[in-house]
Amino acid sequence: MGKIVDGGLATMQRELPNMIAAFRASRPQAIRPDGLEGQLASEGGQTACHNRATDGARVVFRGDQNDSVCWGNLQRRLLRTSGQRSTMEVNGMTGPCGQRLFVALLAASSALPLYAYDPLNRVEYLAKIKEAKAYYEEKCEKVAGIRIHKTVPDVEGLLLLKVRPERRSRELADPMWPGAAFGREATGDSYITSFLGYEYRASKNGEMSPWRGYIGTTRNPGGLPGYRWVEVIDEKDGQRYRYSGSVKAAGKKNPDAYRAELENDPAYDMNTYRWSLDKIPSPSKTPPRYAVTFEDHVIPDERALWVASSTVKVLDLKTHEVLGEMTRYAISYIHAPHHSMPWISSYTCGTTSGGASTETRQFVDQVLIPKKED
Repeated sequence: MGKIVDGGLATMQRELPNMIAAFRASRPQAIRPDGLEGQLASEGGQTACHNRATDGARVVFRGDQNDSVCWGNLQRRLLRTSGQRSTMEVNGMTGPCGQRLFVALLAASSALPLYAYDPLNRVEYLAKIKEAKAYYEEKCEKVAGIRIHKTVPDVEGLLLLKVRPERRSRELADPMWPGAAFGREATGDSYITSFLGYEYRASKNGEMSPWRGYIGTTRNPGGLPGYRWVEVIDEKDGQRYRYSGSVKAAGKKNPDAYRAELENDPAYDMNTYRWSLDKIPSPSKTPPRYAVTFEDHVIPDERALWVASSTVKVLDLKTHEVLGEMTRYAISYIHAPHHSMPWISSYTCGTTSGGASTETRQFVDQVLIPKKED
């Protein structure tokens, strides 16, 4: 363990605010623990940690090696911007003990530019929650909601101008994550699939419920069809691809479990089937007339309250009209996440009554009404 000479800890505590202030002044954006390594990567990064070029010390935030920084890189960056080299060296703050304590204090303080308060202080936290809730409720009342300007019947397919990107737990705990307002929405291929699936609603006495149901790819009686296909522009090659669903043989049943069926019918189908998402180059030279997109709003003052917003739009590319839009707000009451994902448990307003992972699809099909099956 490194040794801190007499007065070293007190000096560190006294000088830390000045050093952090100088460091932040050199980087105008908010500094967060998960952003430090990216900022310092160009100065040695992880490789240097392993070859001891940076004192061999790695400070880990949140217990995750991916959220760690090399002490040497961080130290040099702070000292270069703060001018505190002599203070730290004179007071014995360069040993491993001093290093870890210093960076831990830096990590704890790094939330201040974003939150502008201490979320672990109950009085401050409750005051901030009150402010956030008032802001959220005002937006829910005056801004959020569904606005349908025009509907189009018998739509077979559409163009998805954007697809919700894959997310990890890190994004779900980041107040600045762009997709926070739709934290529970399906992503990637699942987002595409949601537009192709059938909707199943509850029914009573043969009457279908007015409340939205769930979306699934299994075709059962009473299912309301989705779109027959959707098109997406691939970011890698810029080409437009058409996605559709089909059911394909995926394996064989165990003959021992189906002896009775085979005895009664030697031609009994022993295949097992699975729904498949199929992708081919678009057969059309022109893009679909109707398109869906979304705009995630990253407003710093809003995100400081752990409030997020996003707007989904349905477009007519021929007439350049916005046929409908859905603006959604989300609020999380977890302001200091620790092994939690605030945007998964957030409260929302301004959306449909459908499934949490298929909100966009269940808004769009109110504007672009899918064609019924023959």
